[in-house]
Amino acid sequence: MLGGGAFNAAWWPSLLKKLRNLRVAKTLYVLSLNYFSDMVTTLHTNIHTVKSTVMKGCPYSSCCGPGFWNIMYNAPLDLDFSSHMKVIAFADDQTIMTNGNTPPEAGVFANSGLAKIEKWAKENKMQSIEIKSKAMLITIKRNNENINIYLNNRRLEVVKEMKYSGIYFDSQLTFDNHIKYTAENSTKLIYMLAKSAKLQWDLGHKSLKTIYEGAMIPLLTYEASVWEEAVLNKRNLCKLQRVQRLINIKIVKVYRTISFEASCMMSGIPPIGIETEEKARLYKIKHNVERSEYECDIALPVKEWPHPARCLNIMEIRDSTLYSNRDLHRWKQNQRQSRSRSGHICGPSIEKAVQIQATKLLFKQ
Repeated sequence: MLGGGAFNAAWWPSLLKKLRNLRVAKTLYVLSLNYFSDMVTTLHTNIHTVKSTVMKGCPYSSCCGPGFWNIMYNAPLDLDFSSHMKVIAFADDQTIMTNGNTPPEAGVFANSGLAKIEKWAKENKMQSIEIKSKAMLITIKRNNENINIYLNNRRLEVVKEMKYSGIYFDSQLTFDNHIKYTAENSTKLIYMLAKSAKLQWDLGHKSLKTIYEGAMIPLLTYEASVWEEAVLNKRNLCKLQRVQRLINIKIVKVYRTISFEASCMMSGIPPIGIETEEKARLYKIKHNVERSEYECDIALPVKEWPHPARCLNIMEIRDSTLYSNRDLHRWKQNQRQSRSRSGHICGPSIEKAVQIQATKLLFKQ
């Protein structure tokens, strides 16, 4: 929705104001202020030299560039929208979702939200591109009504299909076209690999299986939690099964007349329907969307990461003995004394095992 490039559109005075509002450390603020001061770009030609003061943009190829953009772009997400609206942002792409009892009602909520975003963009020296912005009405009715949604006093084009974050959404959320495009791209990739690497004879069973698990499965099951219900349609499931059958034939090196079930059994690969269901359920369990009796690792938020200098209780699995940092220090001193007396270490060397267990506990916490 925003033009001028994601990193090029960040206006420095507005960014510095947001850093002050967040009450960041004074050293970080002064460092950012010094970086954004007296920046000049120069264009040299054979005859003339032109200089211009730079007031926009984030540092390229740096760790702070994405952070500055996130601070800048969090502001439109925190605007006072109505309860009928939800705003999602990814990089410089923004999606506004509204619901209403009728299409005109949903259009009114969308126009009010776009007006607030348009005002914010003008205040922060950003430009909204209405040409690239699209509108889509999601309903179970076949005869869709026309909706009038405006951005910068220009009516947005109403489409029946939209691609966002690699997923094709249609007006009825059937995801038929998404599965179609995914199957076509996967089939092309298999044929390209067969042509370039001669998969029929040169590569072995393990190599082909590694390629399938590392390249094909992520492509076929990308964001499966969104479109998992589309696989319940037998027609969509057959499209994915055809792709899996092609790579199974390459792995097992059998004739093309083999059935899909037999190819999965001989290659030792679960059917694509089970793989899709597994990816979707794992995502839901990790994000607390679905409860399960099985335990799984959940990534901690950055704010809850333990500090490396924090005291840890270290447990050795072998004899279930609990070691603290003080006990570990005392044990090391005893080992040094034993070494000075006899010239070698007495007793079992468990220092390495304790260090490994400390690392495991650090990530577990």
